[in-house]
Amino acid sequence: MRSFMVAVCVLSLLSAPESAAAQPAPTRTWLVLGDSYSSGEGVQNTATPSEHQPPESGERVRDCRRADGTEGNASSWAPTAYRMVAAELRVSRMDFLACTGAISDEIPGQIAEARKRFGVDKWDIVTFSVGGNNIRFADIIKDCIGIRLTWRAFVDQPVGCKITTDQLRARVDVLAGRAGITQDQYRGETTLPQIYKKVAEHVKPGGHVIVLGYPNIIEDTAEWPLMSIPPWLVKVRKFSCGLFLRNDVPLLRAGATYLNQRIQDVVREADLKHEDAGIRFDFLDISQKPYEDPSTGRHSICTDDPWLHGVKIDGEVPDLYFKKSFHPNQSGYDATGKVLADHLRARLKADEVVRSCPLVGFTPNSDDSAFEISSAGVPCDEVESMLREARRTTGFSNSFRVNGFDCRVTGVNTEGMITRIFRCGKDRSWFTFHRE
Repeated sequence: MRSFMVAVCVLSLLSAPESAAAQPAPTRTWLVLGDSYSSGEGVQNTATPSEHQPPESGERVRDCRRADGTEGNASSWAPTAYRMVAAELRVSRMDFLACTGAISDEIPGQIAEARKRFGVDKWDIVTFSVGGNNIRFADIIKDCIGIRLTWRAFVDQPVGCKITTDQLRARVDVLAGRAGITQDQYRGETTLPQIYKKVAEHVKPGGHVIVLGYPNIIEDTAEWPLMSIPPWLVKVRKFSCGLFLRNDVPLLRAGATYLNQRIQDVVREADLKHEDAGIRFDFLDISQKPYEDPSTGRHSICTDDPWLHGVKIDGEVPDLYFKKSFHPNQSGYDATGKVLADHLRARLKADEVVRSCPLVGFTPNSDDSAFEISSAGVPCDEVESMLREARRTTGFSNSFRVNGFDCRVTGVNTEGMITRIFRCGKDRSWFTFHRE
């Protein structure tokens, strides 16, 4: 007799009440990955390098500027959202690995760091932003601005952005996996489709991945305040704001819009690819809400109430630190956190947290010794009853009927394992794994 193990996850809410003998309510875990827009670059009181990254072998530790909201540290958008939804959505912990300057290639390293530090392999919620550093967007912005704009404008020298719209779009296409990598235009060796696949490997069935986009850092010129430029800049004040030239703003805004569109496209593809495994991918476009939301006003650079820094120098000569430039201030992170919290509330339910059930034996009803079961919003004894019925009548063939629902196999996957994924009715799914 060949023995094998089967793990089943039911990812839907049934109407039956929780049994009196139910185990304590399960909770979700949350992993935060990504770049400076996720780490909290732009605010004061971020975690020191050694606080979350103890030095090894005397090596210098990278300053990730992690605003993780703990021990007096500031909060980026994820910890802000966490405080808002943790109780109602049963989120018990947040593991924060986002790091300033990160590119797509570093996401696997962040996951590895989280696994080592927290002893966790898969999470229920994963949030991150990544890609801006791959296309060198910070360098593009730096090339568009500078004190040099002032004196060059007076002597009629060429000023402003050197990159063209087509060149910027080409870099974004590389990031989205639509074109080959060109090293002088793109940082790294991996693209978004590759990274999303890697992230999905560390999400529990029933889990959610939320990818945040990027804001438009500068306001549409049609919305610029009348007195945004000091009057002593006689010539420059007619066509610039915050060291950005009016003629360059359409390029920068179009570039950010195209970047968000391409990220959203790849997120949708990842959602379709991993839906049958019970893993959902969502894109959250923060360029509209909160930064250009009719209900809360407009808050990019060159507005009356900007939630993004312009050129900002932090420190003293010779140790000047410019990285806070063009990143959110605390108001921006707080507003984004609220948008994320609302997004999570709309997609997650407290009673859909996946719980582990006791080992269920099927002998002598089958040749298999046991099933390992987990369920979401369903009493373990009811899950066991349904599994016994399905196993007795069909043996978990490619389709079966249980409790009035037609169930069918939707996919196979995983290394070294055969995975049969069953979808039942409209919302119910069984994820069945067994060893060859």
